[in-house]
Amino acid sequence: PKCIILSGAPLSGKSTWAKEQGLPILSCDRLRLEYFSGKYKFDPKVEKEIWEDFYFRLKLFNKDFIVDNTNCKQAYINKIKENLNPGYEIEIKKFEVSLWLSYYRNVKRWVFTGKWIPFKIIKDMKKNYNNLWKK
Repeated sequence: PKCIILSGAPLSGKSTWAKEQGLPILSCDRLRLEYFSGKYKFDPKVEKEIWEDFYFRLKLFNKDFIVDNTNCKQAYINKIKENLNPGYEIEIKKFEVSLWLSYYRNVKRWVFTGKWIPFKIIKDMKKNYNNLWKK
């Protein structure tokens, strides 16, 4: 089986691409929706539990699936690899867009959905992504 790990800053197109593949998707954003009855909420008080749940669910897969998180640091990718069931082929799919386009998509999404990511977070994650893949 194959695990496709997506890597990219927020609003780089990862989730859109993942939905188009027809494979099961595991993501912390989806877990946050589950934890808060369909409303997206980032709550530091439950983040540890969400990540523990994420790694628990990771072990439940035994066929092809997608991990849809930002995965902008090597440590995050390594932890996924460590928690996968043995025998998985791993593919990393990178999503690179300009910082300007991410900001634009953030404003557009806020207008249509009310979901907002602070610009500083987008910028920091873009920097982490660049540091990871530009080496």
